[in-house]
Amino acid sequence: MSQQLTCQNFIIFYNLPSGRVPIITQVLYKNQDLSVQIQNLVSSTLIGVVKTQPFYEQVIFHPNFENFCFEIWNDIVALKSHDPSLAISIADFFFQHCCIFYWNLIINVGSKNQACAYLEKMCELVTKWEKSTKKRIHKGTPFYFLTFVYRELGDIDSAFASAFRAINEDKKSLDPLFGLGSYKNSPAYKYVSLRDDPSNYLYREVLEIRTLIDRYRREYEVNVKHSLPLSDIDVKFLQGKGKLDQIGHFFVYTLEEMNKYLKQSPVLPDNDFYRFKNIREIFNFCLITDKILEYRYKRRFLNYNPNNEMYISDGIMLYFDDKRYIPRLNSSEKRSLRRHIQTNPPLPKTPKELVNNLFLNPVLYTFKRQNLRPEMRYLLFAHHLRNIGAHDLQKDNIFVSNYELITKWLIFSIFAAIEALT
Repeated sequence: MSQQLTCQNFIIFYNLPSGRVPIITQVLYKNQDLSVQIQNLVSSTLIGVVKTQPFYEQVIFHPNFENFCFEIWNDIVALKSHDPSLAISIADFFFQHCCIFYWNLIINVGSKNQACAYLEKMCELVTKWEKSTKKRIHKGTPFYFLTFVYRELGDIDSAFASAFRAINEDKKSLDPLFGLGSYKNSPAYKYVSLRDDPSNYLYREVLEIRTLIDRYRREYEVNVKHSLPLSDIDVKFLQGKGKLDQIGHFFVYTLEEMNKYLKQSPVLPDNDFYRFKNIREIFNFCLITDKILEYRYKRRFLNYNPNNEMYISDGIMLYFDDKRYIPRLNSSEKRSLRRHIQTNPPLPKTPKELVNNLFLNPVLYTFKRQNLRPEMRYLLFAHHLRNIGAHDLQKDNIFVSNYELITKWLIFSIFAAIEALT
C-alpha cells in the first residue's frame, strides 16, 4: 500500500515492505520531481574531462551540482531524526539516479574509465562532506556501483575494497534498524559471499565464480569418494556464522584473482613477476585453510594448550583425530600436536619435490601407519607449502609451471577443511 510523508523539503511517496527499508516510488524536493532535478543537474556536472596522465581521467563537478548535493544531504540528515529508514531510502534514491544517468551516458558509449572517474568523484565528494560537517548519510549505493565498474576494468583489488565500503555502510545503516546481520541482504554482501540471487545486479559475476567453485567441487567429490554439496559451502563458509564468512570472502577474492589471470594467460610466462604473483594466491589459499581449521578447533586446542598460539599443523592434527583418519590422540599428544605431524618417510622440503612426490607417488607415504587419504594429502600439502616452501621460493619455477594444479589441490584442502565445520 502506497504511503506519503511530508518532511523537511521532501514529499515522499513509498511502499513499506516488512523488515526492509521503504521502497520509494517518487520524491518531490521543494515541490519538484527529484529525479528530474538530478537528471538536469547531472548533465551539467562534467565541466571537462582532464587527462592528468595516460589512461587516467579526472571529473570536475559544477559548483551548482555540489551545492545541490550539500543541501539535499543536510535535509536527509534532518529526516533521519523523523524516520531513519526513509532517510536511507532517500539517500539510495538520490545516488541511484545520479549514478544511473552517468551509467547510461558513459558505460553505453564504451568509456568505463570515465564512469569510474565519475563514481570515484561522487564517493570522494560525499566522504569529504561527511568529514567537514561531522554528519553521515547512507552511501552504500555509489560504492556498490563503483564495485561493478572496477570489476569491469579488471581491478579486482579495488572492486573488493569498494564492495566492503558498501557493506560497511549497509552494516552501519541497516543493523541498528532491522537487527544484527540485516546488512547480509544487501547487494554488496550478496556479491562477495556469492549469494545465488539472480536479482542482484552483479549476479553475472557471482555466477561465474560459483560455476568455477562447482567445477572444483565435483572433481573433489570424485577424488574423496563422497558428497560435498554446494549448499554446504554456501551455508557453512561463504555465508557462515561468526567470522567464517569473512574468511569466505577472502576465498572469493583470491579465486577472482586466480581466475582473471588464468583467463588472460592460460600458459603463464615463466618470469619473476608471475612467480611472485602466483605465490601470493597460493599462500592466500594456504592461509584460508589455516583459518578455517583455527575457527573449527581453536577452543579444543586451547583446552590442552592454553598458553600457546595455534598453527596450521595443530588444526590438521585435530582434524585427522576428529575424522578418525588416525588412531585417537592421547592427552600427551594433544599437548604437543605440531611435533607429531610427520609422514613416514618425511615429506620433501622443496615445493617441486613435494608436488611430484606427494601426489604422483602417494603410496610411498603413511601417517601414523595409516595410508594417506586424499583429504590428508591436500591438507598436508597446504601445511608444507605454508611452512616449508616459503623459505626458498624465488629459485623454484614450479609456482608458474604447475600453478593451476597447485591451486586446485589447495582449493581441495579448503573443501576438506569446510567439511569439518558444523
